[in-house]
Amino acid sequence: MQAPSLHSFLETPILFLTARVRFGLPVLGDDGVPAILRDVWLRSAVRDRWFVGLYRVEPDRVSLLACPGRAARSVTAWTTLWKAGAAVRIKERIGGRGQLWEFGLPPEPVGSVADYGAHRAVLQAGSVAADYGGVSLGAGHTGMLWELLPARLPEPAPVAAR
Repeated sequence: MQAPSLHSFLETPILFLTARVRFGLPVLGDDGVPAILRDVWLRSAVRDRWFVGLYRVEPDRVSLLACPGRAARSVTAWTTLWKAGAAVRIKERIGGRGQLWEFGLPPEPVGSVADYGAHRAVLQAGSVAADYGGVSLGAGHTGMLWELLPARLPEPAPVAAR
């Protein structure tokens, strides 16, 4: 698989997304789920031109930073495709049936370097659920596929001296 051009990260927005499991069931806690998601996202980089940066898989949700490359599918189409592909493989692994994912939360655009740093800190710290008002269901898995560079994000305005 060929790595994407760094140029693609410099011209496109970075988004923060969370996908929750239907009814909050802790089915993503299986040890094989992070590898399934990584494989789905790596294939998606080639097929859909979306690149996942830092991510966190918890038993009831997955949260991630992602950005589109050139000629990428829409965020709605991309999210639908990776969730569908992951759902088939996860349900095969755990013996599940029915709909895996809740209807999605809207992606949150990362609007500044400080905002990007805050999202990275939450993903690296541990429980995304606790930091966003939910209840953590146990240990999770944090990883990174691509280093997303927020070069086009606005810097925070300097504070005037008083």
